[in-house]
Amino acid sequence: MKTTPYKKATEMYIEVIVAESVDEILNEAEPNLRTKEYAFMKFMNAPNTQDHTDRDLLQEFESTTNGFLQADSSLL
Repeated sequence: MKTTPYKKATEMYIEVIVAESVDEILNEAEPNLRTKEYAFMKFMNAPNTQDHTDRDLLQEFESTTNGFLQADSSLL
């Protein structure tokens, strides 16, 4: 069974990355579900964040309501 956040992420992926149906992607997907804390740590350690304070990064991260983190397998 797919969770609501996972389904929302799939919908966003389809809108931004591909033009497939939600059902097709959900049937083929093998999700790597991560916690919010895990995602924030990856966000903080991105190469382009070195000139920002932790506070600024946290505010930016928390203000994102519908976003996604695209990462290749080397970051997981």
